[in-house]
Amino acid sequence: KFLMPSAKVASRRPEGEGSQFPQDASWDDSDPLEASAPGQWPQSGRCATEAVNAAPAEADMAFELVNFEYEQDGRHERELLSRLRKGVATAIPERTIDIEPLGSFVTELGLPSAENGSENVLDLVLLFRGVRADSADAKYVRSSIINPSIERLCRWLRGEPDIQVKGVISRPSGPSIRFQCGELSVEMALQQPFGVLNSWYVRDLCHSGWPGRLQALARIVKHWAKSKSVNSAKGGSLCSFGYVMLVAGYLRDRSGLPALLRGRAHEDPPYLTPDQALQHVLAVISGRGMLDLWDPAEHAEGSTSVLAAASPVELFTHWVHWLAGTIFGFA
Repeated sequence: KFLMPSAKVASRRPEGEGSQFPQDASWDDSDPLEASAPGQWPQSGRCATEAVNAAPAEADMAFELVNFEYEQDGRHERELLSRLRKGVATAIPERTIDIEPLGSFVTELGLPSAENGSENVLDLVLLFRGVRADSADAKYVRSSIINPSIERLCRWLRGEPDIQVKGVISRPSGPSIRFQCGELSVEMALQQPFGVLNSWYVRDLCHSGWPGRLQALARIVKHWAKSKSVNSAKGGSLCSFGYVMLVAGYLRDRSGLPALLRGRAHEDPPYLTPDQALQHVLAVISGRGMLDLWDPAEHAEGSTSVLAAASPVELFTHWVHWLAGTIFGFA
């Protein structure tokens, strides 16, 4: 898949650079862990027609093509988001409400629904201003504000002709509403700010380090996890965010990604409380403040690392070896 571009990607290939995606490229489907020892490059023949030491500029183009293949349109998501913001304000007029997207819509790391074997998913969170975050320290928020609001939201959603409410999901972190609107499967949580911060952080990571590497490698890893049926937290494996963090950890370990997150070890406690996270999110989306929890995104140009010149498939194979030797090395 990642050796052979689609017609859309091939149309962007600069003249004279066809060797990046050769028509006769071959890929051995055997286990890469059996091809060579962990931490070593695969032997010749793993990808017979790709050069291991390709120029960094050519590698940048290869990753750009992979990412262009999976660019998101986002038009339907934006239209629904605008519609929900207006409609929910009329359903609960006595409160000031913000609805923010999170997950793959923000990070742009989603896989096409046809390949993902599912519908297009849009994750949202509804945030009340002037109300504490839903947490163990503020249990009244769920009982007196969130639960009654869910009932009113469901009534409004059911009154929309093209929206079908699937139900309310109960989780320890808080309830959420799941509904369908056309091809979009939507899940909306309430008063849970951490998902938004996590998504903003991943988005900035994707625009840092070796250009395009985190986005492309994360998508390849998600494809791989799906092929091995280890892509669901419900089944005891990692969720999408977990795999993205593994990819980020690998690139950071190989000096391909900067450490944007600032240390808070001197602070007590070193972690944000739910209320602090909510204050940060609301300040940013209202324009009253800048997000200062981590450093701005920063690309790393001109790297002389061998891995910086690796192709998408080669980088994925090296990630698998790193996963076996570094993450699972204790087994």
